[in-house]
Amino acid sequence: MNIPDPVLKEAIERALWISDPTPTDMLSLTQLSYVEDWGEQERGIASLTGLEYAENLRSLTLRFNTFSDISALAGLTNLTSLELSQNRISDISPLSGLTELCYLNLHGNSFSDISPLSGLSQLEVLILRFNNISDLQGLGSLTKLRELDLGENQISDISGLSGLGRLSNLRLWRNTISDISPLSSLGELRTLDLSRNQISDISALGALRKLQSVDLTSNQIRDLSALCGLTSLSSLRLRDNPLSSEAYDVQIPRIVANNPGVFIEQESHAGRLLSLSSTPGGSVIDPGEGTFTYELNEIVRIEAKAVSGFTFAGWSGNLSSNKNPASIAMSQDYAIKARFLSPRAGIYVDDDAPNDPAPGDPTINDPEADGSPERPIATIQGAIDVAQNGAVVYVLPGVYRENINFLGKKIQLIAMDPRNPDAGPSATIEGIGGGPVVIIGDGSGAQCGLSGFVITRGRGDTVAAIDCSGSHPQISHCLIVGNRCSDPNGAVLRFHQSRAVLTQCTIADNYAGADGAGLVHEDSDITVTNSIFWNNRPVEILCRDDNRPFIRYCCVRGWWPDLGNTHSDPLLARPGRWTDPADPSVSLAPGDPGAVWLDGDYHLKSQTGRWDPAVGSWVRDAATSPAIDAGDPAGPVGQEPSPNGRIVNMGVFGGTAEASMSR
Repeated sequence: MNIPDPVLKEAIERALWISDPTPTDMLSLTQLSYVEDWGEQERGIASLTGLEYAENLRSLTLRFNTFSDISALAGLTNLTSLELSQNRISDISPLSGLTELCYLNLHGNSFSDISPLSGLSQLEVLILRFNNISDLQGLGSLTKLRELDLGENQISDISGLSGLGRLSNLRLWRNTISDISPLSSLGELRTLDLSRNQISDISALGALRKLQSVDLTSNQIRDLSALCGLTSLSSLRLRDNPLSSEAYDVQIPRIVANNPGVFIEQESHAGRLLSLSSTPGGSVIDPGEGTFTYELNEIVRIEAKAVSGFTFAGWSGNLSSNKNPASIAMSQDYAIKARFLSPRAGIYVDDDAPNDPAPGDPTINDPEADGSPERPIATIQGAIDVAQNGAVVYVLPGVYRENINFLGKKIQLIAMDPRNPDAGPSATIEGIGGGPVVIIGDGSGAQCGLSGFVITRGRGDTVAAIDCSGSHPQISHCLIVGNRCSDPNGAVLRFHQSRAVLTQCTIADNYAGADGAGLVHEDSDITVTNSIFWNNRPVEILCRDDNRPFIRYCCVRGWWPDLGNTHSDPLLARPGRWTDPADPSVSLAPGDPGAVWLDGDYHLKSQTGRWDPAVGSWVRDAATSPAIDAGDPAGPVGQEPSPNGRIVNMGVFGGTAEASMSR
């Protein structure tokens, strides 16, 4: 047999006590270790050829070498422990069949694709630090993992970890992570390293009651309230964070009281913090934008400047004032935003416009964005911030990962696709972190509206998708699916002291807690027509007052008696599902904290013709939905294709060019 690398050959001969081993001799090799000295790596193993004969090898450690090709290991299916750290590996696909591995250490190489590991279901320890990894989706199936190290990579999205419920040790240091909400389901975590990321919201950690050691060094954290309820902490590292006065004066003492003997690493609170930011349309020019530290009661001058076409509208946050410049005494921590307004009647939003320096990244905007069609703003909230009463915000197609607040403004939000203006919903708002996806609060009155959106993945406490209070919006052609609440008395849509009109909406497959509802009605006057309420758990509609919403020509699971209503199955084409992140073919209960939402298709089935977005053409089904031609007969049919029965369909696609056809 051929073992061309002399260093590898010598290591094998020492392990077997045999010179020039034969293939038969190699079958006796069950353990092999070779670790080159630090700084002598170039003298290490350069080729693994010959190891393919060690079919009974169970443990292999080869550190500080120069090999890059590991194809010789592909058939060593008895391996249970493998360490190949600090080599030059760029392709780990030969490991995909090593299904007995329990321990795998590949740190300090140069690979980026970890999908070959997805079938290694016996893994308990996986160390991948110091690589080029950005996509974690291949890890979702490794449900036996207890320890995972992903430090020093290029990771920003950790949603692929949400189903790893057995993890007790997780290290994600030195990445680009800002959203840690997927960690809320990892209830077995004891050790967590999130240092040197971009995290500001740590509310997800409040659910991790077994946490003992937490490293949050070098992030953007101000608020520690999520940690105040933990009682098992032994170590907490907080250095290099802009902690608020409340964090120093109230929250840290509470953490110490609840965790006797806990070691906390932090800077002394030498002064007060001033955080300054701005909406699109201008900036804070004195002292600039960011977080600054000042002496207690020091007087600080702040000044904002609008760009051409915008006007300064005042300060918000801890300072409510129209003075510019303004002065504040630093008696406390301040978080202040300079607000600017646009005179435009129509403001455009596009998350990947041609002039956007970072398409799809809401944190980086076109510096010359002014809300025009040529220079759109990158986020919906950014457009709301600068809109004046009476403005219309036009949102172009895309997935906008943000939670939005109307800020009491009388504005219309309309999703539009210039290439296909008569189709169904064209823009998606995906909730991030906690709280409802959309807040419509006092002040918006009757001159506000929301039309043409998919609203999904909201993870609120008491309200998941839309929270409407003291306002009277018109909501139309919205698909509201895959949202859920953590509070047992939650709501997918909550209307409190509001008068709202909902038409042509589909609200389906949401979860509102054990005793909540899809739509919760509180001291309000709500009208709903031509809509579908289906499979919202536990119930579709709940009245917490003596009034009843006016619901007609709707499909409501469980029945809502009124004119034109039905409770027959609407025969949705392919509803979305709550699934196991490790195996999307496995459905989970919506209340399972580890479940993730898998998108579906909410067109109505039709024997004559249904638009299938997956194939981009019309298809025929074996059955026809009872929600076709079941809307208000006095209403317009809109852009529905023929044949349409001259009556609009129920649901989000009714009245559009994608409406399913009549018999």
